[in-house]
Amino acid sequence: DHKFHELLKKLEQQTSWDVVVFVKYQGFWCALYVFRQILSAQNLPMSILESECRIIYICRNPLDMFISYRHFSLENKFVKDANPLELDEAFDMFCTGIHIKGPFWDNVLGFWNAHLENPRKVLFLKYEDLKEDVGFNVKKIAEFLECPFTHCFNPNMRCCQKFSSLSECGFERPSYAVEC
Repeated sequence: DHKFHELLKKLEQQTSWDVVVFVKYQGFWCALYVFRQILSAQNLPMSILESECRIIYICRNPLDMFISYRHFSLENKFVKDANPLELDEAFDMFCTGIHIKGPFWDNVLGFWNAHLENPRKVLFLKYEDLKEDVGFNVKKIAEFLECPFTHCFNPNMRCCQKFSSLSECGFERPSYAVEC
């Protein structure tokens, strides 16, 4: 906590019209609640490291992450009248670590090493693996959180697209549920 609060004191801050606090980190403005989520493993507050809480880190393919962030930043201009960076310039910045999450590989390797050092506290997953085998990974997360599924869990079950089709996936409406 001390390291985190010391870092916060050093960052430029600004409050938006809807009372959201923004901090400027590595040249980017981000909401404080988002900033708390993007810390690298090395910068996690001691209160998290020493607590009983568990960390699930989901790593994404760097190209996919860059493209997703690029689309997000183009659609959500945070600075009025700002011109978007050229694709080459934005990609170079991402590769050199001038990005809201900092250097990609430092962030990923930090959580990978934390997972290797303490696998009961940190679970490291890859987004692409999650998509490929949802059932297996949901079961893995449940076991990591010490909330394993009962024997009736079907790992081959597919996620449903609409709430109205949950019964098609084997979910039944509980008797106490209210019709909307």
